[in-house]
Order: sequence, then structure tokens, then C-alpha cells
Amino acid sequence: MDLKINWKNLKSNWYFVISSVAFLCLNSRATFAYGISILVSAFIVLKFSSTHSSFLNTINKYSVKLRIFSVWTAAGICIGLSEALYNRSLRSTDKIPFLNSYFGIDLTKVFYYCAPIAALGAFMFVYICVAWFWQKFLTVMKELALFDDLAPWELATYLILFVIVCGAMAVIFAKTGAFYPYDRYGVIYTCDSPMYINSFVSTSKSGFVHTLFGIFTAPFMGLPALLAKILCAPPFLEAIIMNIVQIALLFLATFMLAKIMNLMPTKRVIFFIMNYCSYTYLLYTLTMEHYIIYLFWLSLLMLAIIRNSKFTTEIFMAAAGVISSSAVIIIFLSKYSPFRNFREWLNDITKIAAKFFVLLLAFGHFDTIFNLFTAIENASRFTGKYLPWLEKIRQYTFFIRNCFLAPAAGRNFTHGLFKRIFMGLDELLKPSWQLFSMKSVSYIGILILVLCIVSAVINWKKISSRLAFTWIVLSFLLLCVLGWGTSENGLILYSLYFYWAFFMLIYQLIASIEARIHIRFLIPLYFATNLYMFLMINLPAMKKLVDFAMRYYPIIN
Repeated sequence: MDLKINWKNLKSNWYFVISSVAFLCLNSRATFAYGISILVSAFIVLKFSSTHSSFLNTINKYSVKLRIFSVWTAAGICIGLSEALYNRSLRSTDKIPFLNSYFGIDLTKVFYYCAPIAALGAFMFVYICVAWFWQKFLTVMKELALFDDLAPWELATYLILFVIVCGAMAVIFAKTGAFYPYDRYGVIYTCDSPMYINSFVSTSKSGFVHTLFGIFTAPFMGLPALLAKILCAPPFLEAIIMNIVQIALLFLATFMLAKIMNLMPTKRVIFFIMNYCSYTYLLYTLTMEHYIIYLFWLSLLMLAIIRNSKFTTEIFMAAAGVISSSAVIIIFLSKYSPFRNFREWLNDITKIAAKFFVLLLAFGHFDTIFNLFTAIENASRFTGKYLPWLEKIRQYTFFIRNCFLAPAAGRNFTHGLFKRIFMGLDELLKPSWQLFSMKSVSYIGILILVLCIVSAVINWKKISSRLAFTWIVLSFLLLCVLGWGTSENGLILYSLYFYWAFFMLIYQLIASIEARIHIRFLIPLYFATNLYMFLMINLPAMKKLVDFAMRYYPIIN
């Protein structure tokens, strides 16, 4: 690596380096390792700035609309970061009193005034990064020709479905706060983040699981977050605004999955509607978890791999950055086969991994890497290491079944009690909605798994089938072998991240059977079966869940 500095370029981009430090301060974590993270990041940004001519001159060549959009998006992100920093200072109640007495000043007020100042300092860095992001993203969309064969009637169908789904979501969000809690844990299944909405804009997430989640999510959520602030939106309206963007990304991810399978417009619409008949899609239309973002970037990456995009490495950075388990797909990124030319294959993926490593350091994650083994050890409590194998197998087979069909679930007054005990008696008296424990395996889940394996064997020549089967293997390793989430009986939380693989292989199996025996009624039959499950099983189950939410967590005007 050349460590020489081009001072002429650095003179043109001096503000970018200083602004990046302000950005890192906004994302600060009160550890010594994070102090080192800032120094390492500053050096990388300084070196990067010295190898490029004026960033602003480059940005000024972009379209006026993109620059205006980027300015407002960056403003929304910086406001969100400022609020997140101040809120983190308020939560440091065990340290603030000691520091207050030591310095003789009210440090909460210091954070109150310093956070906006840091946000102003970070604005140029955020603005340039957002503009780069959107210019690159639009270029990728154009290269992939994503919408080139989109028929007008097909677009109209998606828009009608989008309006219906968003309308239903808005009505429900206006009546209950159970799906977007700021201060509650595990109300709906094991959704455990108390700050879903803010976390979409905040880039301060640490930990090895979702190191760059905010970096690759904030460009989508910055403007909606700013709109919510301008409107002084109450929590339910802010949640509606943010979730509309999430639903749009879910629609786009589903469309990309159909493109991955090379479906024509009519079959794409059928594929789309069948997905929305599943319990997984219905649940994630309301549950403001992060898995829609994970699926979106994963779908885009798989499409880029199939289309041999020249931006595959950059998209991999996003997919692996939002959730580390998606890094598994790196095995598909080399043009060489690991079986025919292992050395070249290994060389390719090592280079990609090294670039990702540098990106982590550039965005202040030296501390994440430094504390990796400690973090893994702490995360082991979420695994099923103390559960018997049979229990993990039971949960996994029901997980597969529950991706398609509504699970056996209901009110639970004790689940997550240790998390809610600090929230007052009023919270303890409220139940959550949790999965019931099962005494046997799910034969439906086993059948689906067997059919997926058969489909993968039949369709192995298709890269989409190999990708889907890889994801099923990943689900088995994470959820069954490792037992991630089984200690809380909460595998339903991961359904969206893995459901697509099961559905895709089942669909391809049926399509293969149709092609081999020259009949054309199996896909329509599969569609009718999904519609029946939606009307008779999944929709009534969602109604019960929504009724529960409205009864115990109503919005009181």
C-alpha cells in the first residue's frame, strides 16, 4: 500500500477529513478502542482524500435534482445522529453523575449543545457520501436494466398493491403502538429493539452482526426522517412515514427476486402476490425490524451476481455491512471456480474481504474488530448451546412451516419479563404476543425442506437455485446447529431473511415439473393454494394479532 500523501489533492479536500472526524464523534462510543478507531479512520480518510481531486467538483457534475435530494437527506441524517448522541448521553446515567461532580458542570447540557455543533461539522462528509451513494446506486440500477421490461399493466398492479398495503399499515399504526415501540421490548414475538425508527437513520450501530447497517440504510431513510421532523410528527405518523419506505424496499426486493428467476411479467405478478399471501410478508409489513433492509441488499447482490455486474463488490459491501451473515455469499463473487482453480478463487475473495475490512476501519469500526471475540462470546447467550438437539430441530422445522403459514401463537405474560421489569408495574401487567412451544417436529416443515433439496438437485445448473440452497444451508447452520434465537423460542423473527430461499426452490420445482410433463396448471394451482392459505389461515391470524395489539397497546388520543 502506497502511504505517500498528495498534498495538492488534500488541500482541495481538507474539509472532508475534518468533517469525517466530526461524523465519527457523532457516532462515538465511550471506549478507549473507539478513540483508536477515530485515529485509524482519520488516516484512511486522509489518504483517500489525497488520492482524489476535489470532491465538491465531482459532486457538482451530478444532476441538480440528485444534489438537492442529497442535501435534504444529509440534513435528516445529521439531525438523527445529533439526537442519537444526546439520547446516548442521557442513558449513561451511571457515568454522568460522577462526571458532573468531577467537572462541576452539567454534562447533559454539554451534550445538548455539542451534538448539534458536531452534526453541523459532519454535514459535508455526510452530504458527499450520500451524493456518491445515490449516483452509484442509480448507475447500478441502470446497468442491471431492472425496469426495462416492466409492462405498464404490471406497474399499475404493483402500485395498487402498494397503496392497499400502505393504507392498511397506516390504519393499524394509527390505532396501536405495539409494532413500533420506543420503550418496550418483545411485544410482538422477540422484536427487541426499543428504537426501531431512529436506528434506521443512526449510523452509530456497533457490534459484529450489523457493523455498517446505518451507513447503507440512512441514504434511504434520511429524507423521510427529516420530513417527520418538519411536520413535528407524533410517533405513529413518524412510524408510518418510515415504514412506507420499508414497504417500498420490500416490494423492490421481491421484484428483484422475480428477476433473479428470470420470470416474465405475468409470472412476476403471480410470484409477487403469492409471496404476499405468506405470513412472513404480512408480519413484516407491520413489524419495523431491520430484515427488509437485509433482504433488499441481498436481493440486489444476487441479481448483480447473475447479471455479472461490475459493481458486485460494492454491493457486497452493503449486503455484508448491514448483516454479517450475508458475507457467506462471497463464495460466489469470483469468476473462478473453487473446484477448478482454487488459488485464483481464493485470491479474488481475499481481495474483496480486504476491501471490506478497510471499509470497516474507514467508518470507525476498529473497536468492533478489536473486541470481536468478546462480542462473539457475549452473543453466545442468544444461541441454543444449553438446549437439547431435539428442541432445536423442533424449532427449526416449525420455523420453515411458519414462514408460509401462521404459527401457533398468543398472549404471554411472562416472556421477556427480565427485560420489562425495569419499565414499571404498568408494563408488567401487559402481555406480549409469542410463539407457543411445540412438543413435536413439524411434518409440513420437513416436507418443505425435502422438496427444496429435491428442487436444488433438479435445478442445480441454475445459479439462482444454488444461491437459494446456500441460504437454506445457512439457515440450518445458524438456526439449528448454532441455535441462534432458539433460547427465546423466537425463530419467526428471522423468517423474511430466509423465507425467499424456500419459496424460490418450491416455485422452481413446480415449474420444472410443468416443463417436464408438458402441463400448465401446476403454477396456477400453487397460486390458488397460496391464496387459500392467505384467506383461511394467514389473514385471520394477522387479524388476531392486530386485535391483540389494539386491545393492550392502543394509541390514546
